[in-house]
Amino acid sequence: MYNHGYSLDNLKAAFPLLAACEFDLARLSRNACDNKGYNDHLDNAKSWLQMTYGEDSPMLKLALQDAFSLQTTPQPSFLLMERKADLEETRSDKQG
Repeated sequence: MYNHGYSLDNLKAAFPLLAACEFDLARLSRNACDNKGYNDHLDNAKSWLQMTYGEDSPMLKLALQDAFSLQTTPQPSFLLMERKADLEETRSDKQG
């Protein structure tokens, strides 16, 4: 991109998206029990966020806190199965 006249400031809007991708890769690595990959992707995500918000920015701390809290969130498919089970239980309670 540098060859086409873009500076880091022009590309800064894409950095949070790249950080989100790295967090997703970290989650996949964690689920595959790949600790090295997990730590590498977390470091990459932090680097993208530092490039976006600065090294000691309060926004960086908030973004990292939000991202790390998402790591323990159940997968969407799990949530859908749980909701389906709740609906079926509610239906059976009403019928019984």
